[in-house]
This record gives sequence, C-alpha cells and structure tokens, in this order.
Amino acid sequence: MGATAAPATSNPRPHDAHSGTIELVRNTLRRIFRGRRLRFGLSLFLFPISVLALAHYRTADSAFSTLANIASEIVKNGTVLTLLALGASLVMATSEIDLSALGVATVSGVIFANTLSYFGPSHGAIAFLSAAAAAIAFAMLSGVLVSYCVVKLRAPALIFTWAMGGIYAISSILLTRCASASVHPTISGVPLPWQAPAATWAFGHRYFLCSVITILLSIVILAGTSLPHRATAVGGNSNSASYAGVSINRTISQCYIVCAVLAGIAGIVHTLLNGQATTRDLESSINGLVPIAVALLGGTSLLGGYLSLWSVVASSLFWTVAKLLGPILPVFDSIQAEMGQGLFYLMFVIVAAGLGRALAPPAAKIYAEKEAR
Repeated sequence: MGATAAPATSNPRPHDAHSGTIELVRNTLRRIFRGRRLRFGLSLFLFPISVLALAHYRTADSAFSTLANIASEIVKNGTVLTLLALGASLVMATSEIDLSALGVATVSGVIFANTLSYFGPSHGAIAFLSAAAAAIAFAMLSGVLVSYCVVKLRAPALIFTWAMGGIYAISSILLTRCASASVHPTISGVPLPWQAPAATWAFGHRYFLCSVITILLSIVILAGTSLPHRATAVGGNSNSASYAGVSINRTISQCYIVCAVLAGIAGIVHTLLNGQATTRDLESSINGLVPIAVALLGGTSLLGGYLSLWSVVASSLFWTVAKLLGPILPVFDSIQAEMGQGLFYLMFVIVAAGLGRALAPPAAKIYAEKEAR
C-alpha cells in the first residue's frame, strides 16, 4: 500500500502580507473618516485654527489688536448666525427643513423696534421686555402656523417655508408704517429710538454678556430636554421611534416652533446690533442658505438622524471668523471685504466634496405604507 503524500503547506507570499497591511490601513482610515468624532469634531477643529489665523494676521491699528477684541467681534458678528443655525439643525435632525427662519427674524426685529418706539426713554427695562415679548410671541405663532401646515396639512416643507419667508420679508416692509412717528421709519427699516454705543459690545460689557448667555442658555435648555434625542430618533428611523413611544408629529411641530423662537431672538439681536430693524431679510449680512450650510458642517445631515449642538455653534463661529479674517489677509488687500466669506465657501466645498460621506452617512429609514382596508 503506497504512502500518501503529505498535503503541501502554503506559505504566505510577501505580496499577500503587503496587501493585508494595505487593507488594514484602509479599514482604519475608513473607520476614522466615518466615525462620530470626525463628524462632530470637524468644526471644533476648524474654529480654533481660524481664530489663530485671525490673531496672527491682526494689525496694530485694526479692531483685532487683542484677544479680547477678537472675542468681542466674534460674538458680536456670530450670535445671530449661531441662533439661526441651531434652529435649522434641530429641524434638519428630523429630516425636515425650514427656510422661513430669516423671514421670521426680520419681522420679529421690526416688531421689536416698533414696540420700543411707543415707549418713552424713561421706561427702560419695561420697554425692552415688552418689545422682546411681542417679537418672541410673533415668532412662536409663526412656528405654530408653519408646523400646522407642514405636519397636519402635509404641505411640502421646502416650498412652503421658502414662500413663507418671502411673505414675511414683504410683511416687514408693510409693518414699518406701524412705527411711532417720532422715529421716522423708512422702507428699508425702523430705527431704534435710542442707539446703543459700540462699547456695549466690548468684551465683558452688557451686550457681549447677554449674547454669550443667550447662546449658552439656548444650548443648555435644548440639551436639558428630550427634544434633540426625539428629533434624531424621528429623523433616523421614524418607524422605530413610533414603536418606542415617540410622537412623530408632535416632535416635528416642536422643532419648528423652537426654530422660529430662536429666529425671533436672532432678529432682536440683529436689531440691537445695527441700531435698526432692517427689512431686507437679513441678507445684507447673512445669506439665506448659510445657516443650513453651517448646520451641515456642524454634523447635522439633510437625511436627519443625528445632531451635535456644540459642533453647530463651533461651525457658525468658524464662518464668522472666516468672514472677519478675509479683509485683513495680505492676499485680500485689494479685494472687497465680502470676499472674506469666500474662505468659508471654499472650505465648505472642500469638506462637502472630500468628506461628504462623513458629514451625511446613509441613515437607516423605514417608511411603513399602510393601505386602507
């Protein structure tokens, strides 16, 4: 009986080991670029880098000569965008969208200025609180109207909110006629009966502290509720969220209302910053799609399903720093100041094209279609 030949042992080839190393590196990079740390930490990284660049290129005769002045300019120019971006990100977490926020902010600012115009200089805090309450009340009613039409009447959110924003912009012009004759309103806006000095926005002063407290309170209050978690649950998998006891319609409605309230507060801040309530839909300083782009850079997805409030704040402040940095860069000496926004747009194009999957990974969605029996 002949002896059987022993099975040949396969020795690993050198190119097989090399391929395994490449695959290991590839898988590691894939996990890094698709992980939450990159999605939520990208804007947290870009913001301090841009601040360092701003501090590096500051000049002795500019407004950014000290770190305190840099902080005051960032807060002064970034508070409005931060509030709008927070509201936009909350709605986008449910896979919906709201384009009426700028219009709400515009009308809220006009209502704020109109209410102040009917109070005398001696009323002080009472006049301010009454005007703020009137503006926020309108914003809340607007959020209720939008949420009802989108959730109950099934109006397409993209078209409906965009149209509502345009209606609000036109309404703000008509509301300028309601101001007191003592302030002489124009078609472009309603001036405040008193002008806040520039020193109030300095580091540590009244408006600076109010802006910082407003942003922090917005994040703390939102994070202290279950609304962000319910919004991401609805946006990630509406069917599973419904089985878990989350009311989908109520959650989406609350997100629209909170977005409108944040827009109303942003309109008040914008009015205080400029000394008048402008009727140009805030587009003189903020493009209508910038809050949505900032929310995307901050980790929110158009598909919904996840949200990082702190990262949204960092991305909005990054946009603000990029806008401040542009005019003082040596390469932009002979270019208009608006080109500073080009830094943000360029960065967003690179991030959106290179890290698109990391910013908006496919979220699992189940849409159960129930047929009438």
